Amino acid sequence: MRKFQPATLVKSPKLLVGLFFFLCFLAYEAAPRNWSVNHTSRLALTHAMVDRGTYDIDHVGEKVYDWAKHGGHYYTNKAPGSSFAAVPPYLLLKTWRRLTGQPPAGDYEVTLFVNIFMGVIPSLLAGFMIFSLTGRLTLAAVYLLATICWCF
Repeated sequence: MRKFQPATLVKSPKLLVGLFFFLCFLAYEAAPRNWSVNHTSRLALTHAMVDRGTYDIDHVGEKVYDWAKHGGHYYTNKAPGSSFAAVPPYLLLKTWRRLTGQPPAGDYEVTLFVNIFMGVIPSLLAGFMIFSLTGRLTLAAVYLLATICWCF
């Protein structure tokens, strides 16, 4: 009878590293997210820029708690950088759904999709850089799974 040898379970370290980062991707995307006033206000600005061609968030008004009112219009009171950065992924999702004949995406789906490009991919790239520079998967795992990086 052959004795179990753990080293033969994974024949390629590259496969192990790839599997780790794939599982981190799934964990990041599956992690429960609470709807917060921070991201709803920013996403409202992204919707306004793409869907309405304006910077005001009148379409949600006081439903978004973080707003400022000026000249009879509602505006987000958040720095607009992340809203601007969310425009390309939102446009990609919107275009894909239109080309495939699907109905427009809801806020939850948009948030998940935009999060892949704004949070998950940059975090995984940073974790991969840590692994590439140090050669230690444990350091990348600590960064990806045991820091505030996980939340965002």
